[in-house]
Amino acid sequence: MPHAEGTVAARLQAALEQAAAEDADAPGTAEQPTVAALCRRVGISRNTLYRYYPEALQAIRQLRDRPDSNPPDQPTIERLRTELSSANTLARQLVALLDHYVAAYQETRDLLAQRDRELAEERRSRGSMPTKLRR
Repeated sequence: MPHAEGTVAARLQAALEQAAAEDADAPGTAEQPTVAALCRRVGISRNTLYRYYPEALQAIRQLRDRPDSNPPDQPTIERLRTELSSANTLARQLVALLDHYVAAYQETRDLLAQRDRELAEERRSRGSMPTKLRR
């Protein structure tokens, strides 16, 4: 079966080269290469790729990790900074709200426990017993 493996290896190599070429033609716009897409293109299962062609996985990682040759422009950076600042503000408000609810829960729990103690003390002082229901 060496012939079949060479064929798969050649198809894998061609598919990886095509993915690299697509990324080079339009960096940042092409889809990230995935194992599933590569396997579909070559016509093999992912198990086969993981088991017999680990070098193809490394090539996919290199394609994904390659730095983008076109860094984002200044307006995009400023927009992202503004969005991040807004998200940080919302996160701080959410934390403050959560703190408020936790404090209210604890206070309510303490008040209910105090009420239960007071009711139990009142029952003891009156000597009242629960009434049995007759059937």
